[in-house]
Amino acid sequence: MNGTLEPSKLLKKKKFLITLLLFLFLTACNDENENYVFFTSSEHINDSLTECLDDQKVKYKIDEEENLVVEEDDSDKAIAKCS
Repeated sequence: MNGTLEPSKLLKKKKFLITLLLFLFLTACNDENENYVFFTSSEHINDSLTECLDDQKVKYKIDEEENLVVEEDDSDKAIAKCS
């Protein structure tokens, strides 16, 4: 051989590289690293509040202490629209 890759080996290397790059891109776009901040205590959670958050498409959840927490990126919207 003269140091060049056969077409099938070159194609395999390209496929591997594309797969690796795609995996890295999708991993970087993963939303698993969402940060939630306190919004209100459990005594203030009601249907109208959760409906408002749903309508505004604010991501929220109930934490271990039964407080409502919202995604940090949506906290300003939650305060402005649903307080």
